[in-house]
Amino acid sequence: MNSETIDDATSLLPTDNFGYSCQSLTTNREMERIMLVGTTAAQSNAVVWTKLVDTSNASASYPWTLVDAATSQAYGLPALTSLSLLNYDGSVIAMGQAAGTFTTPLISADGGITWKSRKHYTYPSGLGVAPTSRQP
Repeated sequence: MNSETIDDATSLLPTDNFGYSCQSLTTNREMERIMLVGTTAAQSNAVVWTKLVDTSNASASYPWTLVDAATSQAYGLPALTSLSLLNYDGSVIAMGQAAGTFTTPLISADGGITWKSRKHYTYPSGLGVAPTSRQP
C-alpha cells in the first residue's frame, strides 16, 4: 500500500458522519477523484477532502487536499448525520439528516467546492427516520 500524503492540517480530517465517493474524471477516464466528507468538532459545516488517483500509473501519488471553500456558510455542505454520497451524472449528491429530519439533498458539480439544492431532487412524502436503537 502506498503511503498517503495530506496537504493540510490533520486536525481538519473528518472524525464522524463519513461519506465517500469515487468518480472518474470526465476529461480523463484513467483519473478518478476520491471524495471524503464528514464532520469535525472544529467546523460548523462538513469538511470535504479530495484526492486524485491515476489508474494507469500505480506509482503516481497525489495528496489528500482540503476543499477550503466547502467550509463556507453560503454554499458549504452542512454537517449532516446519516450522511450518504451518491455519484450521479458527473456530480455528487449528498443526503442526510439534521436534527433528526431529512434535509434537502444537495448536489456538487464541482468536486465538492459548492453544494446546492435542486428542486427536482427530493425524498418521498412521509419518509420517516429510522429509530437509532432497536428494542428486543
